[in-house]
Amino acid sequence: MKTVLSVREVACNKATRRQFISDLAHLIDERITAASGLRGALVKRAYAVMKSVRHGYVEHVLDVMADDFIHSFEPIHNDYRATLSLPSDSIAALSDYLITRQNDVYNAFIHVTDKYVERQSRTVVTTAYRTFRPGIESHITSAIPQVAAIIERYTIVDADGAD
Repeated sequence: MKTVLSVREVACNKATRRQFISDLAHLIDERITAASGLRGALVKRAYAVMKSVRHGYVEHVLDVMADDFIHSFEPIHNDYRATLSLPSDSIAALSDYLITRQNDVYNAFIHVTDKYVERQSRTVVTTAYRTFRPGIESHITSAIPQVAAIIERYTIVDADGAD
C-alpha cells in the first residue's frame, strides 16, 4: 500500500530536499541542452551566463526559491492528493492531473521566478532571465510530465513510511 506525502513534508527533510533540488537542476540542464534552433541557442547562452555566476548556482537558486515554489504549488498538489483514496495499491499519475491544471502550474511557478528576479541584484541574471522569459510557458508546461515524475519519486511512499 502506498500513500502520497505533501511536497512540504519532502522539503522539510534536508537530505531529501537536497536530492530533490539536484534532480530538478539535472532536468533543467537536460532540457536546456536539448533546446534547438535560434531560440534554443539564445536560451543556452542565457543559461550559460546564469550558471557562470558561481559553481552550483542553479541548485542554489532552486533552494532559495524552493519554499516559495512549495507555497505556490502546494494547493495544486493537495487538490491532487484529495482526489486519491489513500493508502492505495494504485495511485493515479500526478502528471495526468497536472496536465489538466497546466495553467495553474505555470502561474504558480512563473509567479515565484518573476518575484525572485525582481529582487535580484545581479544584472547578468536579470538580463539572462529576460532573454528567455517570453517563451518560458511552453518550457514549463512541456516539462510537466518530467517534473511530476520527480515529485512522485519523493512523495509516493509505502503507507508505513518506508519507501
